[in-house]
This record gives sequence, structure tokens and C-alpha cells, in this order.
Amino acid sequence: MKTPKTCTDPARRCDRPDRLRRGEEPAAKAGGKAEAPPPPPSIEIKIGHVGPLTGGIAHLGKDNENGARLAIEEANAAKIKIDGKDAKFVLVAEDDQADPKVGTTVAQKLVDAKVAGVVGHLNSGTSIPASRDLQPGRHPGDLRLGRPTRS
Repeated sequence: MKTPKTCTDPARRCDRPDRLRRGEEPAAKAGGKAEAPPPPPSIEIKIGHVGPLTGGIAHLGKDNENGARLAIEEANAAKIKIDGKDAKFVLVAEDDQADPKVGTTVAQKLVDAKVAGVVGHLNSGTSIPASRDLQPGRHPGDLRLGRPTRS
């Protein structure tokens, strides 16, 4: 058995047994770049948040939004799978300005964005009118309205 020649000069390109270890050979044999494996199947789940992010009680709305954002980050870190697919949760935040008319408008925006559920509204003055738009079974995706513990 013949011993293959090795090249000690790194500037020269020659056939040597360590080419495969360096990752050069598979790309060259494939006629270009080596293909990466396909990403695992995934699903994106949008979760809506509605609260007053501007105005006199914006500090309460921002606290509530931060709580929802933290919960979503923790869920994503847990690497949850749904029907064998990697689940990625995304927060869709809207400002209802603690105004019932704005609340119904942003509720419809969340329905149009096809969110799977909603955390909010912060106060009952916006929750009650918006809940008509967010009733389960009224829209594809079967929305649910989750109220924060404060009102």
C-alpha cells in the first residue's frame, strides 16, 4: 500500500489526506457549496397584548406588556413543540390609550393579525367593548381574552 504524499507548504494546493478534515473535499465533490440540512418544521404563534401604553396610566400598561413579553421569552426558551413542530411565540402589542373606541379598533387589528389569544385590556372601560370583537368562536383561530389581575 502506498503512503499518500502530504503537503507541508500551506500555500500550495495538493492532494493530501487532511483535506476532508478541513472541510474542503465535500464542497469540491458537490460541485460547489455543501448543502445545509433543512431547518426543522416550525410554527409561529402570535399572542396579542393590549393596554394603555400612552397617557396617564401608561406605566401600568407597560408593566403589563413587559410581563407578557417575559412570559413569551420563557415559553420560547422552553423549546415547546406543537404537533411535532418547534413553536415560536411572538408578541403583538397594541396601545388602547385607555379609550374604549381605540380599544375596539386595536382589538380588530389583532383579529386581522390572526393572533391566537390576547392578554389585556388593562381596564374594564376598554375590555368590555373590545370583548365583543375577541369572543371565542367568532373568528378563525378561536380568540380568547385574558384579563390582567388588576382593573
